[in-house]
Amino acid sequence: MDDPARGGSWPAALIATAGGAAAAMQIGKAASTLPLIRAEFGADVGFLSLYLSVISVVAAVAGLAFGLATRRIGLRRAASAGLLLVAAGSLAGAFAPGPGTLLASRLAEAFGFVLCTSAFPALVRSAAPPHQQSLAMGLWATWMPVGVALSMALSFLLLDAIGWRGMFVLSAIVPVLALAALRATVPAVAAPRGPAPGRLSGLLRREVILMAASFAAFSSSSLIYLGFLPTILVDVIELTPPLANLTAFLAVLFLLPTNLLGGRLLDRGASPGLLLVVSFAVMGLSPVALLSEALPLPLRLAGMVLFAAAAGVPPAVVWSAIPRLGRQPGDAPILSGLFYQCAAIGQIVGPIATGLIHDAQGSWWSAVWCIAALSLIGMALGAAVGRPGKAAA
Repeated sequence: MDDPARGGSWPAALIATAGGAAAAMQIGKAASTLPLIRAEFGADVGFLSLYLSVISVVAAVAGLAFGLATRRIGLRRAASAGLLLVAAGSLAGAFAPGPGTLLASRLAEAFGFVLCTSAFPALVRSAAPPHQQSLAMGLWATWMPVGVALSMALSFLLLDAIGWRGMFVLSAIVPVLALAALRATVPAVAAPRGPAPGRLSGLLRREVILMAASFAAFSSSSLIYLGFLPTILVDVIELTPPLANLTAFLAVLFLLPTNLLGGRLLDRGASPGLLLVVSFAVMGLSPVALLSEALPLPLRLAGMVLFAAAAGVPPAVVWSAIPRLGRQPGDAPILSGLFYQCAAIGQIVGPIATGLIHDAQGSWWSAVWCIAALSLIGMALGAAVGRPGKAAA
């Protein structure tokens, strides 16, 4: 039995979501400090893209393996180890003397991050009341925007005073606090037995594959947006790094209501496919406004906010699919690992392709075209998903 709160415990679900947000701070930390790292180390956009993608590389190679390992060792143990690794990697990065050491510290963060993404969604699912599973997974979908927004808010307030290295130290402290809350709130439970032979192949049904692929398209375009947004605001809008981080932070906040709204709509019978199609369409069109010099600044910033609002829906759809796609409670960490592994593949392709095209052409329009192409793919996948039950066989 791997359910820490079978009776339904929203506090435990909130603590588990907070643990995910502490891990997600490492994404926001990187985005908010990239301009200063670039200045100190003399790094080009290609290196920055590689640094952003280290977590995604680990998840792309071993996400499913981490999900299987999480199922064997237990959810709380895996989540605890993940938070410790994230904290250790961030602290090591704070003292990195050069780009190579910084990348090595990012690798430790990556192992911890992938453990967190395998364990925490299953903790949230098991803590939620049975009749509110989609709402609970919509809550879980806020882990990334909350973590990124927190990191960007701290950067706006403190980056000038403590520098990027100080931000790395802060990003190590928060996971330790989350770990303490986790250990105090979520009881230890026995690790479930591993999957029976053929169990994994039985999970790879059509809708699972479609959801995983749509998550890959979403995560690729989203990381282009979240990872490069402060740098784009500095280069294109000519904001200072602290003001760019504040602007990005305010935009990311618009992910939160649509994360929860997506879960609520799914609980009320909305079509996952339709939600994906509409959100991908908005995500594909809205970045054009941000880079369009012919538009006044308020409209350019409105395009940035519109992207964020639309980007809150796909993760709610994908994470909310886990309770109905899994055939037993122990399937949740396996599906989480699989979904994030596919997402990570997209996260590798998107930022690296954007960085390479930018270095070749010298224009941030590379990000717009990459996001547009990914949105078209996401719309096609959403149309294939349809309603629950139609593609599940």
